[in-house]
Amino acid sequence: MVTNILKNISGSLKKFLFQNLQEMIEENDILFLTPGELGHPDTPKLVVFLASFEENNYLRNTEPERQNNYKQYPPLILDIQYHLIPFAKEQEKEWMIIEKILQVFHDTKILQGDMIPKELLKSGNESIKITSFKIDPKSMERIQNSFLDKRYRLIASYTLSPIKIPSLRNQEFKEIKKRELDISKKEKSD
Repeated sequence: MVTNILKNISGSLKKFLFQNLQEMIEENDILFLTPGELGHPDTPKLVVFLASFEENNYLRNTEPERQNNYKQYPPLILDIQYHLIPFAKEQEKEWMIIEKILQVFHDTKILQGDMIPKELLKSGNESIKITSFKIDPKSMERIQNSFLDKRYRLIASYTLSPIKIPSLRNQEFKEIKKRELDISKKEKSD
């Protein structure tokens, strides 16, 4: 069964954001776009931009696990970085949204429990840590230049980790239950 882990992670993030921002923004106004795709919105929007992902070097060298008669290779473990960018007609509304996002992620360091769908749980994603990260100046300039209205926007950036994507490799092996050895002495012939 193939599941789309990245889609499920994004869906979990959207659900989490809506639960915490519903007094400020509608669920359909949380959009997964690149920053330049959104024009001038009539209602407040929150653009969630999947900026990058990379393999987590600290968790990558784990040993395969045995499950029944199979050796299951470890999952690919990713760190996924998102930029959260509020859009509104009034800049003050954008500030209110970004402030609420900062508060929510300050208070919630881990996505777990009902925030994680069954598909993610099946692939070993029981809890996902949320940490903020600072955007380097060149990346910030690139993002800011992509906005259609060219107005500077506040951006909150977070890493979700570890995200486990199951390996496609597994190896069957036969377990040795009984082994007989013949250790009788053989006579030499002259």
